[in-house]
Amino acid sequence: MGAGASAKEIAEQVAEASGPELGKTLSALGTENCEKLARALEIWDSSTAALRANITRAAKLVGEAEALLICTGAGMGVDSGLGTYRGRHAGVWSPLKALRLDYDEIVRPGWFSTDPRLAWAFWHFCHQAYVRGQPHAGYDILSNWGTSLKYGAFSVTSNVDGHWARTEGVGPGKIFEVHGAVTHMQPLEKDENTKVWPTTDKEIEALSVPTWDLKSGEAVEVQVDADAGAPEAGEGHNRKWIPAHIAADGCSITFPDPKRHDVFGVRRAGGTDLCRVHESSKLPQCSATGKLARPNIVMFDDRNVCYQRIHQQSAAWASWGETLPPDVRLLIVEIGAGKTIPTIRRTSESEARTFRSANLVRINLDDSEVGKELADRAVSIGGLGALEAITLIDAELKRLKPACSKAVPAPKRGASPKRGASPKPAASPPAAAKTKAGAATKVR
Repeated sequence: MGAGASAKEIAEQVAEASGPELGKTLSALGTENCEKLARALEIWDSSTAALRANITRAAKLVGEAEALLICTGAGMGVDSGLGTYRGRHAGVWSPLKALRLDYDEIVRPGWFSTDPRLAWAFWHFCHQAYVRGQPHAGYDILSNWGTSLKYGAFSVTSNVDGHWARTEGVGPGKIFEVHGAVTHMQPLEKDENTKVWPTTDKEIEALSVPTWDLKSGEAVEVQVDADAGAPEAGEGHNRKWIPAHIAADGCSITFPDPKRHDVFGVRRAGGTDLCRVHESSKLPQCSATGKLARPNIVMFDDRNVCYQRIHQQSAAWASWGETLPPDVRLLIVEIGAGKTIPTIRRTSESEARTFRSANLVRINLDDSEVGKELADRAVSIGGLGALEAITLIDAELKRLKPACSKAVPAPKRGASPKRGASPKPAASPPAAAKTKAGAATKVR
């Protein structure tokens, strides 16, 4: 199949090779997804009997479900052009490599106190990537599955991109963003009167952050400790700029001498630091107090996150769960949830145990296995990205639709709660990770 083929041409070839329903589904995704469509066809043509059987089984479960719980981790955003924090699609902000900082080192509230321009440079990148990025077609497919069911759908996600809030049929009222979202901010320091407010695009766009467009082998200057090795080195003490070069990956730093240096800034000769918001930019502030603001996101070692909005969403999820009878045919579709911070995996497994007639479909590129306890009520789909798997399941669902037990009309609201459960608490901050030794802005 040619790389320049249109969505219509791909759909025609799909229909000829694998049936008209798969062709219709892929064609509906649009020309902008042509490469993914071609990939989906290749997967379907080369898939094993086991994978095809799991796709079919998952489609049957969708067709027989009465309620849908969508649980998503970072892997869900890959097809929207967003990097994951770990694994094969890891890649968030290029300067992190130059600074030798991992994701779990930069996502700490302490940076807003010790190096706020670095902190906001990172979160400016995240906000713009998430807000300007569009939820891929898989979001709408999942939403369409849920809105047709008797008890509807609810989304629980560890992602902070705000994409489920922008998905028709789910929206702000049917999501629990367990770690918060870049779409809202709060004061740096919280008290009993702390409020959360929507992030304004204008305020974030006003931040002047230099573009990281360095090339492999390019000469640069990097900021290091002037007295590296001395007891007073680091933590904002004496710094100097020294010559260096950009490594082959376009991000890492190489030095002319064999000595290892901790890097605190990168610039072209005599230019602006590419790792920080420009000094001319006013950082986001709380309109009520004029003090520095930060994203309303649960970070590592975070004692100042305001849970106001997160608790409201948690309560909405609990309320939805209380409308479900104990024997409801609940389908839990978990996508792209990692093991390092297993909040979403544990949530989907816990809900599968709570409802005796629930089934779990786990879609994960590398970690799709399900434990023995739930194996007889679970479908494991590995080796596929989120959009690829969702697309194939949806096409199979359309093919099987006449044979599936379809959902009944939406229930009357106001029914007595069935579970008697109290609102689920928001997820605790992720476990602390080791901080880079010698970092200038070490979080204590």
